[in-house]
Amino acid sequence: MHNEIRKAYRFLSWGGGVQSTTLAIMAARGDIPPVDAIIHSDTRFERTKTIENITWYSEWLKSYGQNVIVTRSEYDIRDNNAHMHMPLWSQSGGPLRRQCTSVFKLIPLKRAMRIYAGYSKSTPPHPVKAQFTVLLGISWDESERMHKSRIGYMKNIWPLISKRMTRTDCKNYIEKLGLPVPVKSACIGCPYRDASTWKEIANESTDDFKIAVKFDNGVRNILPRDGADSALFVYRTGIPLAEVDFIKESFKERKTKQLPLFCHGYCEV
Repeated sequence: MHNEIRKAYRFLSWGGGVQSTTLAIMAARGDIPPVDAIIHSDTRFERTKTIENITWYSEWLKSYGQNVIVTRSEYDIRDNNAHMHMPLWSQSGGPLRRQCTSVFKLIPLKRAMRIYAGYSKSTPPHPVKAQFTVLLGISWDESERMHKSRIGYMKNIWPLISKRMTRTDCKNYIEKLGLPVPVKSACIGCPYRDASTWKEIANESTDDFKIAVKFDNGVRNILPRDGADSALFVYRTGIPLAEVDFIKESFKERKTKQLPLFCHGYCEV
């Protein structure tokens, strides 16, 4: 078994967005050292454009000899018990605790890495310290998202940071190769999405927006308590998604220079 020889492994966490797709292309082309596997954790709630991107690039990467693994949590993020892990907004403004990155991204990725290396998905023996190097698609302009792994056998690295590549640099890199540029990767109903992206989805991805509206309406009263504060919303203003004026909200964000929220490490890459 792989774990008996304590081989070191390199894995790329592939969210399907611009930055992590740039890393996947670089690995395939030899622009960065090779990886053992490119792993995508499917939340079952990605935008249609992201699903199309993952499908297209999976075949492209495989044609370059890359191992592409698609994994997922045993839970569906849209189930009542599961989507409580999301940082949905209450009417007082404060979001719920964000656990979705761990449940729907990190845990499935960790299990896929362990299985690839010949270990059980969760039981001993465990990999040794820093046996798995994990490449994350965080760019130079988002360096504040860098965090060391809390899992002893996983060591995070950020090749785009080392190359001082911004998201725009990544986009230019992909365009120069004549390859499709992905949209920003995040769940359809992500509560961290900014108004300008919501506006784009509402105008250009109407089916996805309808799904998001349905999801938003469904989470309204899932908290087991009474009172106005118990109402939950996908959008931070505490207004039903279908009623938000995204043009006005986008203007407010630009005027106040409000920074977008991120799921540190694994989402939005």
